[in-house]
Amino acid sequence: MKVLLVSRNSFFTSALGAVLEQDGIRFSISTESFLTLCKCRGNAVGTADVLVMDVGEGLSEVTFGALAKLHQDQPRLRSMLVVPGFDAAQLARIFASGPVGCVQSSAPLSTFPQYVRLVAEGQRVLPDGAADVLHRLVQSTRPLANFRSIKTGLTQRETQVLGQLLRGAPNKEIARVLSVPLTTVKSDVKSIMQKTGAANRTALAVSAVQAGVMQVEQATLHCA
Repeated sequence: MKVLLVSRNSFFTSALGAVLEQDGIRFSISTESFLTLCKCRGNAVGTADVLVMDVGEGLSEVTFGALAKLHQDQPRLRSMLVVPGFDAAQLARIFASGPVGCVQSSAPLSTFPQYVRLVAEGQRVLPDGAADVLHRLVQSTRPLANFRSIKTGLTQRETQVLGQLLRGAPNKEIARVLSVPLTTVKSDVKSIMQKTGAANRTALAVSAVQAGVMQVEQATLHCA
């Protein structure tokens, strides 16, 4: 496993690098901004298995777009963002753009090797307190009418795609898992949204939780 640390904070990269090295995890460091790194051909991201990105300066729409494109181009890449703080909307945007992990910069550095390994396995890692935030989101969001009955109106493949959507998988990964063309997945996702009336994937997931189709705990496997 090769880890790429992206941060302009030299103290953070030095301290985290020492912890990873002590744990036997190979890593490299980039002090370039994430957007600059993405523009460089043959950059270190292309050879990494796990990307750990410090976003101390915040996340912009451009950054979210670059993250989504990176994960579309490199579906096997796993990434984890290190953020100074978060709310439900930001968590939804982060996971919708491809990362499987998000931890707060205040998390003990000694815990990072474990989180990096979990992310490398594709397991969701959430910041401390995320479970409470998600529960509040579930309670404050109006559920889709008769989600269970709507679900029975889906085709067999749409049901399979729905299962992957609720797992947080992007379209390219769904296509790979189900062995179908990407265009087919996009068509099925559009059909699912139309049949359920969900405005987006987050609304779909929240309604699934409220209907008992998916438990919040499934999305909060590991908290940092």
